[in-house]
Amino acid sequence: MDLKNNYIINTTEEFEGEYHNILNYIVSSLKEPKTAQELDAKIKRKISSLNFFPERCQIVSPTKFKDENIRRLIINDYIVVYKVDKLKRHGIHFTYLSWQTKLSNKILIKDFLI
Repeated sequence: MDLKNNYIINTTEEFEGEYHNILNYIVSSLKEPKTAQELDAKIKRKISSLNFFPERCQIVSPTKFKDENIRRLIINDYIVVYKVDKLKRHGIHFTYLSWQTKLSNKILIKDFLI
């Protein structure tokens, strides 16, 4: 594997907060710590796999900016939205994690003003 083509994975505070809230809800409210551990492992594994060829996931559209670098990764009932940044040392910026029904274009436009 050519390491020059690997991407650096970054997360925003909002992403980290949503990630923590989702796992905490599953543990505290649903009383399912094993489910939370399994979801945590799956999300980490899927996100880590994007460090090589992150363009394989679906482009989020329509967005106000028609940015083909904004993509989404679906994991179970959750959507992870990220931006592939080829100019900044092959960066992947994870900006949003949500249960699928909460995703809206308004959120996408706000989050991708980076």
